[in-house]
Amino acid sequence: MPMSRKHRPTLEFAFPVKRRARAALRSLILVLLFLSSEWSFAAQPSFFRFGIPQIASASIADFGSLNTPLQTGDRLKACGPVLCTVSSPTSVRLFGVNLLFGAALPDAEQAAQLARHLRALGVNLVRLHGLDSLSSAGGTGPIGLLTSGPFPTLDEQAVDRLRDFLEQLRENGIYADINLHVSYQFRPAIDHTQALPSGGPWPNQSKPLLLIDETAIALQARYAQMLLERLRGAGEPALALVEINNESSLVYHWMDGTLKRLVTGRLQATLVAEWRRYCEAHGVARCAEDNGIVPLNTADSSKAAAFLRFLSEKDKRYVDTVAAAVKHVNPDLLVIGSQMNFGSLANFRSFSAMDVLDDHFYVDQYQFPRGMWRWDNWQITDRSNIATGLVPLLGAAFYRSFDKPFLITEFNQPWPNRQSSEILPETVAFASLQDWSGLVFHDYAQTRDAYTADSPLEFSLVGDATKLVQFGQAAWIYRTGAIARLDAVMSYGMDDALILDATRARTTDGLAALLEQHGVINASSPFSARVGYAADAQATQTTAPATEARARFDLRARHVVINAPGVEGVTGYLQPGQRYDYGTFQIKLDPAARGFISLTLSARDNREIRQSRSLLLTVPGYTVGSAMSSRGPVPLDLSGTSAPLDYSLKHVFEAPSPRWTLFAPATHEIISLRAVKPPVWMERVPCTLTFSSSAASLRVYPLDANGHRLAALEPRFVRKTRDGFAIDLQAPGQAPSPWFELSASD
Repeated sequence: MPMSRKHRPTLEFAFPVKRRARAALRSLILVLLFLSSEWSFAAQPSFFRFGIPQIASASIADFGSLNTPLQTGDRLKACGPVLCTVSSPTSVRLFGVNLLFGAALPDAEQAAQLARHLRALGVNLVRLHGLDSLSSAGGTGPIGLLTSGPFPTLDEQAVDRLRDFLEQLRENGIYADINLHVSYQFRPAIDHTQALPSGGPWPNQSKPLLLIDETAIALQARYAQMLLERLRGAGEPALALVEINNESSLVYHWMDGTLKRLVTGRLQATLVAEWRRYCEAHGVARCAEDNGIVPLNTADSSKAAAFLRFLSEKDKRYVDTVAAAVKHVNPDLLVIGSQMNFGSLANFRSFSAMDVLDDHFYVDQYQFPRGMWRWDNWQITDRSNIATGLVPLLGAAFYRSFDKPFLITEFNQPWPNRQSSEILPETVAFASLQDWSGLVFHDYAQTRDAYTADSPLEFSLVGDATKLVQFGQAAWIYRTGAIARLDAVMSYGMDDALILDATRARTTDGLAALLEQHGVINASSPFSARVGYAADAQATQTTAPATEARARFDLRARHVVINAPGVEGVTGYLQPGQRYDYGTFQIKLDPAARGFISLTLSARDNREIRQSRSLLLTVPGYTVGSAMSSRGPVPLDLSGTSAPLDYSLKHVFEAPSPRWTLFAPATHEIISLRAVKPPVWMERVPCTLTFSSSAASLRVYPLDANGHRLAALEPRFVRKTRDGFAIDLQAPGQAPSPWFELSASD
């Protein structure tokens, strides 16, 4: 778990006292360049009040019909590069959310309500994350599965809650993915793991020591077996996936320097002794001189390559050991080792025996200058994924292997990024073209009391109205294959030299660029073909004739256009006042708009858009909380418009990219993201949509926060054209809303 702006913006430039004028000028140039590129279309803002969506049953926003209760034949299995069920070879796609810590352990009443709400959002997978936390004594219930006793001592109340939740998930057609190691910190005096020379505690989350210490590895296998035995029969076949270790591998820790820094004393001696035995067995020269961790960059290539193979084999033995414990209890469970970008290309070998491969990516992850998860000292870059080249999506594409299903079990562009309405449509479109098997948003909630959030909260979906408006629609697009996969296939192979280069370059999200630099495959190949690693690939190859993609990514124009039979739309930057023609539909942003849009129109009656008589249209702007003024609550806009009020925007001059945070002018103290208050406001995105339709008439209903119809738009806002209809959206005189129900008739 990576646990992360219209008056004209008013910015306070705060330079450190010791910063020289030359450095200040350089920073000023940076911000001017940033403003000219990212804010080139900036205009006067306009906001409207909008509540946090709670999807009304049987409304057009309710996507619960995608799910039915899971039966024995619905158990998931790996069918080559896709998931299917034991009763059908038809590909199954998973679309879900992460539940963290206590949020993954609801009580009986909460479990039933939560499962129904997730079903309405189109969710068919929950990833239960951080369950290896110590349960708190008393309070409102457990936050993890473990007690303070020796690892692994299970908290029976927590296990009972998890069993009940799995049954509620089964009843609502939702699979579960349980993460085994996320946060537990081994305690040598209690767990009898190796003590550190300092006598102090193991590092945070026990990484990387839990991958080396044989006692810790055996205890992890025991934990997996004990937990799965206790869950036997609960909600079957809802429990479908098990992840062994979140975001970790020895290769990754060698890459990021923590292997050398944290593996000390007897653990280091043990690792070095194993390395020397490996050298002797494999004919690696001059290993006797190694008294510590082989340096990544300064060792000669032959020794570095050998040490990389050694670490990769240890990673493989670790995940294979824990996987064997999982399979001993339930051979039908699908096992994931860790995330592919935490170890790069070497992980194809380390995780070769795993059932499924997995990856994580974030756009504009929070930065914490004074320590991780210090919400009173945070920064963001406010960058757009499409405007910065879709680097994490392109990189993830090449972590897929053509012999296993591929999932993204964490992704987000967390609030308050102003372009975050792009993350769902862009990711869903890209993953549909690539035919990945699952997408899991991070996160839904981290605590049980956040299930009914009334304002945005960090990564969480529950308080993010922007994404909640889009979520069910995105789930439907992805799960139904509304955007057809690409026909062409391009695979690539690798050798030891390439794996070492990727490791030495510390490649994580930037795999696409590295492969192109080495002449292996073009970084832009995922826009025209399904790409991935193949063990038998001799060279890049294309099979099947290429057809026009139903989603077209234009990195130069900085937007993606979806033009499929049942769904169409555009996400990204458009010039206000200019009309864009995409064939079956046209978009024109009002001159007052900021210049960023995420508009999606989808049929809700299983017809093509032109023939559909029931459609859902979403066009959310970015979301902000409130500040107090003499007029009452007003939008707390992170673009800086609230400077005359209680809060303002602070620009932090740091290369290579400008960063932003929120602070109180009176005290110059940063405002915690956890202190943002309701009510919630959403940016208006005034625009005109023209689309093709065979219907004779059309009524357009703005929807309230729960998806219920409001009064239909007046006829002056809905005009019949020669080939369909033109609709003015979020215009003055309308009830403001980010989503609409379109009801057509003959």
